[in-house]
Amino acid sequence: MAAAFVWIDYVVVGGTLLFSVLIGVYYAVFAKQDAADLLVGGRKMGIAPIAASMLVTYLSAITVIGNHSKS
Repeated sequence: MAAAFVWIDYVVVGGTLLFSVLIGVYYAVFAKQDAADLLVGGRKMGIAPIAASMLVTYLSAITVIGNHSKS
């Protein structure tokens, strides 16, 4: 079975990227926050979102390094 993108795959990937860009533009233009607030969350974030972010980053790196490529 050949793995290839079809048009719906491109629509989903493009929509996800567009949504992420629009969130960034909204917070950069309309939320009136400076770079420090955007990077550190106004220093008001709780332990749960920080721990989840660190866990996902760590697991993502392990997955990329640990998976072998198919020949």
